[in-house]
Amino acid sequence: MKVSQVLKEIRQKHGLTQDDLAQKLHVSRSAIARWESEVGLPDIGNLLTISETFHTSLEKLIKEDKAIKEKVVRDNQIKKWHYLILAYLLATLIYIAYFALVHRIFMLGFLIATIFTLAYEIKLFLQRR
Repeated sequence: MKVSQVLKEIRQKHGLTQDDLAQKLHVSRSAIARWESEVGLPDIGNLLTISETFHTSLEKLIKEDKAIKEKVVRDNQIKKWHYLILAYLLATLIYIAYFALVHRIFMLGFLIATIFTLAYEIKLFLQRR
C-alpha cells in the first residue's frame, strides 16, 4: 500500500479531518491533501512524526512505496551537498580573514559575495531540515 493510502487510512481510523491532522503535524492542510492525492510526498521528518503520533511503524508507512524510498535517498544526498557547500563557504571566509589579517589584503567584494552566498545556503539548509 502506498504512503498516501496508509496516511488516509490512519487519518480516517482516528476520525480526523485533513485540517485536524495538519494541526497535529504542524503542516498546512494543503500539504496533507497533496500527500493523500499522491501529488507530493512527506519528508522523513514528517513520516517520523506520523509514526510516533499514531503509533505506527515507519516500515508500514513506506514499505511498498518506491517513490517515498527514492525521496528519502534523494533528500539525504541533497543534505550531504548542503554540508559540503557550507563547509566550503566557511573555509572561504577563513581564507579571506587570513589574508586580511596577515597580508593586509582586504577583498571586500569577495567577502560580501561569500557572506550573501553563505546566508542563502543556510536559509536553504534550514528550510529543508
